[in-house]
Amino acid sequence: MLRFTLSERGGNVCNYDGYQYTKKRINKLSEEWRCRDRKCLSTLSLCTSGTTILREPSVHTCTRIADATIAMEEAVGRMKQRAREETTSVTKIYSEEVVKTRDENPGMSTGLIFPSLDSLDATLYRMRSKHYPTLSTRLIVCLCLKNGN
Repeated sequence: MLRFTLSERGGNVCNYDGYQYTKKRINKLSEEWRCRDRKCLSTLSLCTSGTTILREPSVHTCTRIADATIAMEEAVGRMKQRAREETTSVTKIYSEEVVKTRDENPGMSTGLIFPSLDSLDATLYRMRSKHYPTLSTRLIVCLCLKNGN
């Protein structure tokens, strides 16, 4: 099953059959994806919509990614998206997404692989601040003049 997540830098990552792929190139009829492990030479071809596999991947020289790691990356991606779009507190977003991930994957021990709130809160606050509208400099000057500063 194809599942897509975001990388740390915002690029797409394709998760398929226990391996992760990054986009290599886009052709007229297909997209080429290469294994995320730089030492592995395996590639995967998808249609341009990203829903159908045109060519199965070749043999991998790297090890599989655990399903728990993929679930954790999806949860962190959902946290970042919610931090951008909602005004809910970051701690509440974190706790809700951890519970949701545990509900979706009952056999997975999320406590061992899930990043702590301390390691994620700066990232989530940064995501939130990037998408807040900036205050106009004219408005700031007007407010300063009004207050006598």
